[in-house]
Amino acid sequence: MADPEKLGKLKEDLEKACKAQKFSKILKKANEILALEPEDDDGRRCKCVALAKLDRCKEGLEFCGDDEALQDVKAYCQYRLGDLDGALQSSDGDTEAVAHVKAQTLYKQGQYAAASEVYASLLFDEREDGFKRSAADRRELEANYYAACALAGKGREAVSRLKPPDDPEQHHELAYNRGCCEAQCGDLASTKTLEQALNGALKVAEEDAASIQDRTDETATYAAQLAYALEQSGDSSGAVERAKALLKAKPSDDAIKFAATCTLVAARKDTIDLFDSHKRLKAYAQQDFASLSPKHAALGRLLWARTLLAMGKVPDAQQALEKPFEDCEDQCDAELLLAAHAQPEKNKKKKGDEETKEEAAEALIPAIVQAMASASKKGVDDYKLRLALAQAHHDCGRHAEAEDALAKSSLAEKPAIMATRAELLNKANQRDKAVALLKTIDVQPDDNALRVAAQRLKFDDIEGCKEAVRIYPGTSNEDVAKKAILAAFYDADEAEELVNQLPQDLLPQMDEEMTQEEVDKLNEAGVPKEWRTSRREDLQKTLNVTASTPEELEEAKAKKRAAVLKRRTKRREAYLAKLEVESKYDPKHPKLPDPERWIPKKQRSYNKRGRKNKGKFTGAQGGDIGSKDALKLDAKSRADERKAKDEREKAARDEDTASGMSGKKKRTGNRRKKGN
Repeated sequence: MADPEKLGKLKEDLEKACKAQKFSKILKKANEILALEPEDDDGRRCKCVALAKLDRCKEGLEFCGDDEALQDVKAYCQYRLGDLDGALQSSDGDTEAVAHVKAQTLYKQGQYAAASEVYASLLFDEREDGFKRSAADRRELEANYYAACALAGKGREAVSRLKPPDDPEQHHELAYNRGCCEAQCGDLASTKTLEQALNGALKVAEEDAASIQDRTDETATYAAQLAYALEQSGDSSGAVERAKALLKAKPSDDAIKFAATCTLVAARKDTIDLFDSHKRLKAYAQQDFASLSPKHAALGRLLWARTLLAMGKVPDAQQALEKPFEDCEDQCDAELLLAAHAQPEKNKKKKGDEETKEEAAEALIPAIVQAMASASKKGVDDYKLRLALAQAHHDCGRHAEAEDALAKSSLAEKPAIMATRAELLNKANQRDKAVALLKTIDVQPDDNALRVAAQRLKFDDIEGCKEAVRIYPGTSNEDVAKKAILAAFYDADEAEELVNQLPQDLLPQMDEEMTQEEVDKLNEAGVPKEWRTSRREDLQKTLNVTASTPEELEEAKAKKRAAVLKRRTKRREAYLAKLEVESKYDPKHPKLPDPERWIPKKQRSYNKRGRKNKGKFTGAQGGDIGSKDALKLDAKSRADERKAKDEREKAARDEDTASGMSGKKKRTGNRRKKGN
């Protein structure tokens, strides 16, 4: 039988080692405990975890065996050894650790949607074991959730359910993943988020005293994603600048270099630097894009063909797109690219001509129809082309044709597409069909639920709206507020219940015991001073002009002018009082304004004493300014001088008039008389 005192001492040492996370010491103490008590649960678990953390996962897996209490460690060891199927099979438990391993395994297998659901359950579901994670652990979990949602195409869901990080630069990895989700759902805030994440990554690299190349490699992913977000948001010049700067820095990762190249070419929109784009893509095209992932290779082929078509090399572009694409969306893009270029010249936009949105859509429709025919011959799902056709018809104001294009696509039964079809039918004055279509929607617990709810409410389908609101999974303050707004149209009690779920600091504080007189007084008080951005509102409230006659208008204008002068005088007095406190102004002996205040200080007369070569040209064009010229710049002095001159001339005229000399001047001198 084991010595209890010795066993207790070993467990104390084991606990200290666990707190310090010294896994070698943990393994040593666990072996000593198991030597005394082979079935000790704490010793067995600590030994398994220590083996896994010390990268001895094979030994840890053998030690776990079939012990159900160690299934989470077993799943982790299988995950580390690359046995993803075994890890997924072993992670059937409900504990926090097992859920983490399951999510990581699904992510590694490429099942991003399933991984995001596991992460969502860890973040938002209340756990029975009452597990409480630290702030750092939650940030790591949120970062993983953002990453899984971004790759699963569920970026909007992640953005709507999680708040932005408090300090994006400090938690730059979390900010980067959120920025990717924002860029995916077209949120313009993505550029700001990604720029903050990039700045944070740069600061960390500088603090670590990394070399220039290491700093470039550590921040290249952030810079490439920021350039892509700028291009998607329409800031082509910013995207080109960012992408060129990244390529000039020469990151080591070939995938990042290719992504930056694609962003650069796409941002140029086939209008500028075609030869540079051709040169950058030619190196990849000569290898048939074989060194890239299938997704990157497809993007590279499309951009390469687009560049060739822009340069007039049609046979080369057709050859580049001759090989079928694996993804039907890429094949649709290729068919549309060739069809658009094959359109007659009269249907194409001429260089320098401005084209309206309707004209562009009308010109695109024949190309889309031709691309659909080509895709149909090749047996390709043309839903992407039908979506483009529906958008073109909508831009031209043909809502019925747009709905028909959506109805014939393979996505016609998706809730989001059905909601769009109902809206188009309503715009086409087919309300009955829209109502019938909305009732057939099988609402799913995603972001489209609220959209369907709003559409059903619009057509007075209250029960259908309630069902969609009930299914919607959003729990953030914004989501609860949206549900409360919808509920307010059909059930005041439910809306009030939802509003009560919001934090009180977000709600306006109302005093239910206010009398009607107090309410009227509050309404007449106007906007509170601390809420105003200027004094104009207060001025308009005081001088409400309702005059109709010229006299009343003049009176109102005089009042307004008096108010402005009063306000100006008040500001001047406050300014002089401030100068007096700072001993910069004496009201008893005020200083006269400097007559040379209109010219630069270095050219004023009192700053030029003792200078040599006083008349020498030293300033800008126009020469130096003397004191006499300075006086000429004083507008007040010139006005006073003109006034004095006028007064002198008037006095002289008055004097001449008084002496009888204001008429013709008296002739003087000897003149020869006529006749002499």
